[in-house]
Amino acid sequence: MISSERITFDPNVMGGRPCIRGMRVTVGTVVGLIAGGSTAEEILVDYPYLEPEDIPAALSYAAGKKQVAAGCEPVAARKPRPNHQRTLQIFRAMTPRQKLAQVFKLNERTLKLFRVGLHRRFPELDAAAFEQVYLQMRERCHNRNY
Repeated sequence: MISSERITFDPNVMGGRPCIRGMRVTVGTVVGLIAGGSTAEEILVDYPYLEPEDIPAALSYAAGKKQVAAGCEPVAARKPRPNHQRTLQIFRAMTPRQKLAQVFKLNERTLKLFRVGLHRRFPELDAAAFEQVYLQMRERCHNRNY
């Protein structure tokens, strides 16, 4: 990583992010301004306490950090991209009822929490009556568009 006396780290300033000469101007701020189309002269006008050498130092630091980060992550470790075309084909082949069921599919944890809530709401019901209420409430849940 590129070291520079202009780029400082202090846990008490901007949460320890890389700053310019200990001031409350981060490297990310300068890089963001440049990426947004600002020129070095415009940045110096907006931040008069910066010196002209601070901007190239911030860009050099950011470029060095990006190169180090890119070198650390092997290509094979990257997350595989989803196959959106295949997903769209599957959804197009479904009936409207199947699509609705897929959208409102509840996972096991959600179903358990749903049951606990119903037990609290209807503590007096026996197992058979509770199961009937549970199925009715689930059906009502699945038919809502929210």
